[in-house]
Amino acid sequence: MNPETDKHQHDHDVEHEDKDEPEMWPLAEDVVEIRVEMTKFTKKTTVITQAEKKTTVRTKTTTITTTTRCCE
Repeated sequence: MNPETDKHQHDHDVEHEDKDEPEMWPLAEDVVEIRVEMTKFTKKTTVITQAEKKTTVRTKTTTITTTTRCCE
């Protein structure tokens, strides 16, 4: 069994384009800071909210896969 193939089959049933989004983003007025870090292969979004003097950090990491062909 190939995990990648199984994952692809599962993803095919999902209609939403970005499957990695958290179920609920915090309300805009609660957000203190949003940091997005981009590397060659990943996009990491960190949302920091201020609620009841408490900071919540939500981190989402999206892996970007690129295919390069050798010897074209």
